[in-house]
Amino acid sequence: YLGKLGTAEQTYQEVLRYYQTTGNVVWQANLLNNLGVLHFLIGEYEKALNELERSIQYARLGSYQRLEAYALTSMGDLFRSLKLTHEAEDVYQKARDIDRQIDDQFLHFYLQYIEADLALLRKSYKKAEESNAPFAAVILDLTIPGGMGGREAIKKLIELDPDAKVIVSSGYSTDPVMSKYTEYGFKGVVAKPYEIEQLRETLYKVIMGTA
Repeated sequence: YLGKLGTAEQTYQEVLRYYQTTGNVVWQANLLNNLGVLHFLIGEYEKALNELERSIQYARLGSYQRLEAYALTSMGDLFRSLKLTHEAEDVYQKARDIDRQIDDQFLHFYLQYIEADLALLRKSYKKAEESNAPFAAVILDLTIPGGMGGREAIKKLIELDPDAKVIVSSGYSTDPVMSKYTEYGFKGVVAKPYEIEQLRETLYKVIMGTA
């Protein structure tokens, strides 16, 4: 199975290089969406996100709304699989806005299914709290391209649970949230790239209330 995915990736890359030379942005958008889905399937999430962002960009350049909506939906699926509910909702909503204009039947029904699934995910944090098995801590990435980042997401978490133990993470060390994280409601911070020991120590301090 993985071998077939590897062959598919190689083929996509070769065809993508060809269309890059021709300047055909619509085909580039299509292939980047396929590559994004492929890397999502094999767990290479950063590659997947980068390719899906480029797919959306090229679809917009080519004024191809249907492909833009499909790439947005692929990005939403990626966020949803990572339990990044707010980020998923943001990009799915953008796909819904396009769907209202193009009336793609498959996309319409798929987004309806997703809406039901997200409703269940939204309840997961609250259910965990109510069942006396709350999340010990939550880690939020400060920046989510095309979606809701940690600065916005923590506000919603605090609405659900004012005592939520939330850690902010980012590779942008100069962002004021990273240096003044407590002012934004975070209990801890971990800068990227980090070692597993750094993460373990930060989690321990936040969970134990000694951060």
